[in-house]
Formats: sequence, C-alpha cells, structure tokens
Amino acid sequence: MCRFLLLCAPFLLLVSGIACAQDVTPGDVDPNELNRRFENLRLIERFGTNYITMRETLFAPMPYEVGEYSKVPKKARSDFQKGNAAMQCGEYAKAKEAYESAIAKYPDFALAHHNLAVAAMNLKDGQRAGSEFRAALKIDREMVAAYQNLGVLEIQQQKLDAALEPLQTANRLNPTDLKTLTLLAYCEALTGRLENAVLTARRVHDFKEHKGYAYSHMIAATALQSLNRLDQAVQEYKIFLAEDPSDPRGAYAKQQLQRLQAESR
Repeated sequence: MCRFLLLCAPFLLLVSGIACAQDVTPGDVDPNELNRRFENLRLIERFGTNYITMRETLFAPMPYEVGEYSKVPKKARSDFQKGNAAMQCGEYAKAKEAYESAIAKYPDFALAHHNLAVAAMNLKDGQRAGSEFRAALKIDREMVAAYQNLGVLEIQQQKLDAALEPLQTANRLNPTDLKTLTLLAYCEALTGRLENAVLTARRVHDFKEHKGYAYSHMIAATALQSLNRLDQAVQEYKIFLAEDPSDPRGAYAKQQLQRLQAESR
C-alpha cells in the first residue's frame, strides 16, 4: 500500500572542540566531560509525536497549492503530481524523474525543486538535495520548509555552523514552528553557543501547546550544566521528566538530576 515514507539518512554528528567555543565559559569543565554531556543529546530526536533515531529525520514532499503556483503550466503540474504519487509509494527514482520533467517545463517551479531535493535525500544524494533546496530558495525566498530541510541537511553532513543560518531564517519566517526552534537550540548547543541554546530551548516551553517537545528542556539542562548553572539545570531536568516521562533519555535525565541534587546538599 502506498504511504508517505520518512527519509532515513545518516544523522551521526561528530562534534569536537565544544569546550573551546566562544560561549562556553566555565574553565574548570573538562572538555571530554563536556563532550560526554552533549553526546546524550545525539541519541535520538523527537519532533511532534514521532520518536526518531539518530539515523532518521523528517522529510516529506510538499503538496501543490494552486493559489501559490497559478502560473505553472498544466503539463508541469501533471508531472509534479506524478512525482508526489511516486513519493507516496516510496518510488524515489521515479519521483525524481517526474520532478525533473516538471522543472524542465517550468524552471521557476520552486515547489518542484524542493520536492526533487526530498527525493534526492531519499536516494542518499545529499549534494543534489542541497543544490535543489537552494534552487527553490532562490526562486521563493520565503519557503520555510526549504530553509528547515536545508538546515537538517547541513546537520546530517556535520556542518553545524552552516546549519544555523537556514534554521534562523526558518524561525524568523515562522516563529511558532517548534521543530525549527528545537533544531536551532540543538545546533546552538552543539556548536558551543550555550547561552543562545538555553534561550531558544526555553522559547519552545513558552508555547502553551508544545506537547512532544519536552526534549527542548533536555537541551537547556545540558547547556546549563556546561555553564555551571546547576540549580537551573536541575529545574530543566525536572520539567523534562514531568512533561515526557516515556522519553528514552529519561534514565539519563534522572541520573543527572540525582547527581546534581546530591552535589548541592
């Protein structure tokens, strides 16, 4: 049965030298210990109601909106729809050909460039995906999904600093998107921008409806530990455990919470 599939792609983030980053202030924190703390952020991600292992991420083709692309020729639209139908069945090579055909008929079809990038990601062609995401953004500078996906692609390719700009732009264009905020906080934490990571992670909690995003508190807690603001880290771990007790990182959070509470006595 045809169904929308989630892209599986490498998500191993090899981050080094975090302790030397500009925002990491406590000089008494051992660099290896700092890296061990952040290693726990790389075990899994959770966006919305989906648990995603470190080798998976959320990429999906976007549907055609007539109002936004009224100038697209009928034949190009037909090819685009064929591409989406192929994506629903997991036929990524077929989808790629259909999107390429749509673009050949109408080169300024930003949505087709975006979905072609998604197909390329499913075919494990990161280079092509990056070029197509950028092509989409050259045509439509307000396509939030393309900025977000480009940021995730940069993270997958271990280019954490490069991921910041598209994620920041996606957040500016859609400040209420919790996935973007979580990704941005994650990226800030792993590049040593710890103060920013705490502020960004807490913005997730500011939204009344943020079920499924308790992970942001895990990011904040880890960053606060590295900043030696231990009382605040304790509070973030407590909120994390209260909001999402089923998260697989709960055991680690409890361990850290117990250790920090014991040290404060």
